[in-house]
Amino acid sequence: LEIHSDVSLLEAHEIADEFEKRAINYWPNAKQIITHLEPAAKKLQYLSENGDKDICYEIKEYLTSIIKLKGSVSVHSITHEGYQRVFITIPMPGNIPLVESHDIVEEIKWSLMKEFPEVSKIVIHVEPLEIADKNY
Repeated sequence: LEIHSDVSLLEAHEIADEFEKRAINYWPNAKQIITHLEPAAKKLQYLSENGDKDICYEIKEYLTSIIKLKGSVSVHSITHEGYQRVFITIPMPGNIPLVESHDIVEEIKWSLMKEFPEVSKIVIHVEPLEIADKNY
């Protein structure tokens, strides 16, 4: 969970606890929900602001060269306080096991981190092709 950076650890933990309780209520068969807290940027950034179009293009080209993509990949970046963050959406067939999609994303992320060391954070979101087709 990304929480405003000025919130105290105690307040952030209380927010996470409330989120975990709601998630358990939503999925009653879940035995435990564990959250990880991250401080959000002090100034909210939007993907259309201050991004690097060149790095987005290079990453998209690189992804096309290393994996066979079905559907279109979305790549956005934010440069904030000298740090480059990249957000990627990759469509995958909706019928593959979640663990398989996760493993693929981890491989892609590590490959990107090696290829683009100037990028400080890479977030990859996977969407089922059936949904991605409607969104793009």
